[in-house]
Amino acid sequence: MKLTLVIAEVFIISLFSIICLNGLGELKKLSDQVEKTGKTYDSQRFIYESFKKTCEGKGFSCFLDWQNYCRNNWKLDYIGFSEAEEFCNDFQLNSKGEVLMYGKWKGPYGEGEVYCIKK
Repeated sequence: MKLTLVIAEVFIISLFSIICLNGLGELKKLSDQVEKTGKTYDSQRFIYESFKKTCEGKGFSCFLDWQNYCRNNWKLDYIGFSEAEEFCNDFQLNSKGEVLMYGKWKGPYGEGEVYCIKK
């Protein structure tokens, strides 16, 4: 009688351990997904906002500094900027000397593009 009780207890403990390990594996997957989503949000927002601030003269001193910092900080595969008039003929600015700037990036946390008016 004691032997069957011991076998039943070992079986129940083994089953409980397997269930706990599977739960921990799923928890790790969710944690990794949340971390990646957070980094994606942070990188997209930083790159977008810093480009706009650089257009306004409040962020980086120039777009090359913005480009180098973002490339190194977010491990981007590609990041670039240009004046949008080079490829966007339909957009007309007023005569205040404003320039439409365009930025584009692609990296491990997503890709995006941004436009802003540089004064």
